[in-house]
Order: sequence, then C-alpha cells, then structure tokens
Amino acid sequence: MRMIILIISVLLFASCGSNDHAGGSGVEIPNSMTMVALRSDGAPAKYARVRIVAEREWMSFVKAGASAVLDSMLTDESGTFSFRIPESDRVRIEIISNSEGTSVILDSTRTTLPLTPLGSVQAQWTPGATVMIAGTSFSQRADSNGLVLFTGIPSIHSALIGQGPDQNNVVLSAIFVRPLDTLHLGKLEAKRDSLILDDFEQRSSETLLEPFVHVSYWYSIADEHEGGRSTIYPSTANGNAWSMAITDSSAFASYSLSIHYHIDSSAIKYPYALFGCTLGNGINGGAIDSIVFMAYSDAKFTLTGGSHTLIYGEPATSIGWNRYSIHRTDLDSLGVSSNIQLLQFEFSDNSGSVFRLDDFVIYGDPFELLQVE
Repeated sequence: MRMIILIISVLLFASCGSNDHAGGSGVEIPNSMTMVALRSDGAPAKYARVRIVAEREWMSFVKAGASAVLDSMLTDESGTFSFRIPESDRVRIEIISNSEGTSVILDSTRTTLPLTPLGSVQAQWTPGATVMIAGTSFSQRADSNGLVLFTGIPSIHSALIGQGPDQNNVVLSAIFVRPLDTLHLGKLEAKRDSLILDDFEQRSSETLLEPFVHVSYWYSIADEHEGGRSTIYPSTANGNAWSMAITDSSAFASYSLSIHYHIDSSAIKYPYALFGCTLGNGINGGAIDSIVFMAYSDAKFTLTGGSHTLIYGEPATSIGWNRYSIHRTDLDSLGVSSNIQLLQFEFSDNSGSVFRLDDFVIYGDPFELLQVE
C-alpha cells in the first residue's frame, strides 16, 4: 500500500558561550533577521536580555556538556534586536525584561514578540543536582536540602531534566508555566524506563508525550481527499473534535481511543484510511527497547514508523483486546536506528470498521529516546 503521511500543523544552561552583545537596529548582522520585543502595555522592551537556544538538538548539547545557547544579545531602546538566521531547523527565542518575558519557537513570519508576566517553579530533588527546563537556557542547582527554585520564568510548556552529581541525565516531570503562575511540584521522580505516548486517562486530544517532544498530536486522513470514498472518524482533515473519540465505552482500562472507518475499494486503486501521532522533534529509534500498545480491531491493520512497517495486526478474537509488542530484535531486523518522527496505523481491509487503542508506550531510557540529531 502506498504510504500516505499527513502532518496537519507544523528541550541548557543559564550561561552562554559569549557575553551579551547589542542586537539593536544599529548593528548590521549578515544573513540576519530583526524582531521587536514589546511589553504587555505595548511599550518597547528596552535593553531586554535575548537568548537564541538550540531547541531541537538541546538533548545532544546537554549530553555533551555544552551550552545550548547559540547567541545572546540585548534589545535597543526601541526593543529591536537582530540575530543571524540559525542553521538549526528549530530554535527558541527567550526574552526577559524585568518582570515580563517570553519563550517561543522561532517563527520567521513574525516581526514582533509580545511579553507577558513571569511565573515561578518550585520542586524538590537530589541535593546538589542540577535541574534544567528542556529546550531553554534555564537551569538551577538544588540546595543542600534538595530545594529547586526557578524564578522569573516565561510562559512555557516543557519538561524538567535532571543531571545528578554522577552527570547522568534523567527526564523528570512535564511542566506548564502560565503568566503569574507559581507551581509547587513537590518531590520529583525520574522517568526510568519509558515514555507514554498516550494512555488517554486525561481524555487528551494531544499525546502525553507532547511536553517532551513538542507539537505532538493525533492525526487521521482517508482517501476521500483524493477522490476516493473511504472515510475515517475522527478526521483531522475534516476538523473533527478528537475529544469525542476518547471514551470509557468498550475501554480496555478506563478511557481509550476509538477510530471508526470505512474502506471503499471501488473508486481508486489503493484505498486507504490511516491515523497516527507525530512525535515532534522525534524519537531516537536506536534507543527504543520496545513499543507496546493495546488494541482492538475488527480487521487487519499495520503500524509503521514512516519508512518501516513495524507490525501487522490481526482482527480481535473472542478475547477482545490484544497486546502488541515490537521488541528491539524486531527493530534491529528492520534497520530501525535513526530518528522516528511519527507512528502510524494504516487500514486497507474493506471488512474493517473500528479500531481502538490504549496504553501506547515506548520503552527505553527516556533521555536517550529524546536525544535526536
């Protein structure tokens, strides 16, 4: 079957490699772009601190003990700053101006960046260890009692990464800081052996992995958009609400996701319906120990990683739900060792009509899983 991939919408250190430089309009920087930072009252953010951070390769920088800050500067009197267009395909812009700031992924179509009030995060971890906010320049060292306190943090949806005295890196907790938030996370626990793509218990319309890899979401499409008569629901292409598909009806363990589809082979040569999840920056395929999920299907299906078919699924028996596992040996035989950017279920059997999914998990060292080049 022809592979159809649809993507519907398009993680540090406090110090940097060089001192802040003037980034205002009076400085000409070849191959650069210019932006303006504005405070919440519309006034220019004068002499604000700006940092350009390698967001996509952040994990690799941290593992290598290097700063992920690519450049730093100050805005001028008009809130203007310029910087070289980075070679990295995904960078973050951080701006701090007194009690306001922003931390956003670079969008080259924007010319202004509005600032909002800052927040703070308090947590408890290993005394003397370092805690970083993934994809940013923010880091703090836990005091002798293990207290970790981030103050003056812009609004951000990310994750905390810990680095112990032994220099080992672990994934800790997802965080979502909003303006004026004061988050008290309590005792942090390291994620040791897996990352949950989704267990649907929060009735999520995005994957639970999203804070770690960013822009991760469920999508689906059928050949009706190419003149065929196959359909799928919910359909991202049709703008259907995914929340309606996450219910406790016919659930494996409380909530699960139900996909309904129809394959009509009469109109086009290769009829199809598919759904899956993007993985944002991606998952290091070489670090995967296994991929495990629970599924109920009334027809055959396949799970692919974009360029590899990972497993063939069979119709449910009288038992109902089946547990599927893709082990490291299977992945090695398929040559899966590089970056995986999506996992996608494909349907082509015209006897099928329903597919249910629950407890979708990738096993492996979480930090290594998120380290992509």
